[in-house]
Amino acid sequence: MANRFRGGGGVSLKPENSLKRAEELIGVGQKQNALQTLHDTLTNKRHQRNWNTALEQVMLKHIDLCVETKSGRKCKDALINYRNTVQGMNVGSLELVIDHLITTASARAEQAQQAAQAKLEDIADLEADASPEEMMLSYVSGEKSADRTDRELVTPWFKFLWETYRNVLDVLRNNSRLEALYASGADRAFAFCLTHKRSTEFRRLCDILRNHLSNLLKYRDQGQQHRTDLSNSTSWELYMDMRFEQLRAACELELWAEAFRSVEDIQGLLALAPKGAARPRAARMATYYARLTQIFTRSGARLYNAAAWARLAAFSRAHGRLAAPEDAAALAANVVLSALAVMPYDEAGAGVSGAGAMAPPDGAPAAPTGLDAERAARMAAVLGFPADARGGGGALSRAALLADAERRGLLAAAPPVVARIHEVLEGDFDPLALCARLAPLLEALPGALPPAPASGPVADWDLGVYVPYLQQVALAHTVRQLSHVYSVMRVEELARLAPALGHGAAERLVVEGRRKAQERARRETERIQREMEEREQEELKTFLASKGRKVADGERLDAAAITQEVRSEAAKAAAELARRLARLAKSLDHAERARREEEAPLLERAWAARAAEDADLAAELAAQAARAARAAWEADVAEKARLALLAQDREAFAEQIEEKRKAEEETAHCVDDGTPCLFVGKRRGAGGMCGPCSHR
Repeated sequence: MANRFRGGGGVSLKPENSLKRAEELIGVGQKQNALQTLHDTLTNKRHQRNWNTALEQVMLKHIDLCVETKSGRKCKDALINYRNTVQGMNVGSLELVIDHLITTASARAEQAQQAAQAKLEDIADLEADASPEEMMLSYVSGEKSADRTDRELVTPWFKFLWETYRNVLDVLRNNSRLEALYASGADRAFAFCLTHKRSTEFRRLCDILRNHLSNLLKYRDQGQQHRTDLSNSTSWELYMDMRFEQLRAACELELWAEAFRSVEDIQGLLALAPKGAARPRAARMATYYARLTQIFTRSGARLYNAAAWARLAAFSRAHGRLAAPEDAAALAANVVLSALAVMPYDEAGAGVSGAGAMAPPDGAPAAPTGLDAERAARMAAVLGFPADARGGGGALSRAALLADAERRGLLAAAPPVVARIHEVLEGDFDPLALCARLAPLLEALPGALPPAPASGPVADWDLGVYVPYLQQVALAHTVRQLSHVYSVMRVEELARLAPALGHGAAERLVVEGRRKAQERARRETERIQREMEEREQEELKTFLASKGRKVADGERLDAAAITQEVRSEAAKAAAELARRLARLAKSLDHAERARREEEAPLLERAWAARAAEDADLAAELAAQAARAARAAWEADVAEKARLALLAQDREAFAEQIEEKRKAEEETAHCVDDGTPCLFVGKRRGAGGMCGPCSHR
């Protein structure tokens, strides 16, 4: 008896027995039971640990039955289990299985297409009237017979084939061991969309791949086993190759919006390039810039188209991609003409239309705002030109592109007719004849270059696409030059100066230029106002930070509300300070009263103690004074006793002096009246006169 055990979805057999049992069930017409038997074997955990060739045969047979019954869900479950089984030991088996799945599903879809075509070819008479039943169906459903045939026979198989591609990519995603299979599956899915012109499915496919990459970057730090690591150069190059193929498919399907998103995907991956990884091949980058010119040409973004041509020329010259002089001349012609085709008032980030604002030639472009600023920043990343710090634009302009082309020698390398067009548009002041001088040159443009080489990045060198743009630029230059001469001019007269455009185009260009001028002024005003608001917001945030208040990111602060809040807080603080001062004054009054009440007896006791101390001090001072006086008296008495010994000698000396004075007094009288002379002993003058008293 065969070894049976329960696992997966039901009773499971060994792979060999399961395959044999499935063949028996298919032989009796029970394909669903056969599919379930194989499915139970593949989803059983026991077989996931032991791979063998029998299990591979079971998987291949399971795929055949899934395709035949259009069982996409079971096919995906089986692929997931088989992937877990073989990814560590035999990735080649998984590659074989996936190739078999895609090949089988594609073959059935092609068979359905052939069957539908054969059904149409079986109609004997194409001119015969439709049957009543067919007429009723066409009236009710609104579909033709061929449409109904496709819906019945072809559409289900194409839906299953599309589901197969989705399942394969979902099973293989973000696994380092299955990266090559994942890239191969993506390439085959792109080929499916290209072959059958499936635009909707291509957009969904691009979204699926972006979602896979987004999840890979989001959870790259979780350290899951076998997870794709974009820091590995091999993995990064595989993802870059997928994005380049995605860009090629988008351009061939003419899905230009999706092509631009693919360009942004490439730029995102270039920003994630690991250290030491080789840059994409020069041929691929040249094709990449050529695709950019296609995208911007179709979108009507003349300024960005000119920038893309300039980048392509710079890259081609740096990497030696211009083998023939004819190719160099053709590339130079496209660079110069694409720059000349930019309207004089076009700005980076001002939109993707061919018209712009009638700005002065030497005026700096206004900084774009809002969506324009975001678009300009994205374009700056794609084209590699520096963005203006004010809003994303400013570094890219028509004048800058023309100056760069002349500096690189592209103007000299361009054909003579291109150089002549540049001279007419950027040369002398001649508003009345500018358009007339340009007309024959524009007629010679379409055949000025030979066909583009098949191996080159650019598919067509056709310069005729620039003719209508250059006519508009010529009219814009004419209007600008006329504004220096005339204050008023009729539109009919202006239209006669540019007969190639006509009255309506001339009027639209003038109106559009005026509208763009107003738009530019509005953007400049909004920029200034926005800068003032941002400066005010920064000041408010700084003020609130100094107050210790946290401000959430992105929070808009109201200056009036904050001013009112500050005033209210100041008023509250002043009122609170007044209340605190009043309470403090009252508290100080009570404290002072209590202090004085407590101080009074202490002062009295201190005064009494001080009075006693003063009395004692006075007594002590008096005693000291008495003692000092007594000591002085005693010293005087001792001195007196000492000097008394000299009294007799003093008295004797005094008597001698007195006697001498008396003798002099008696003999010293004046000659005239005999009165005593006051100047006894003084020297007399001539004639015997007493000089001092005038007596003789």
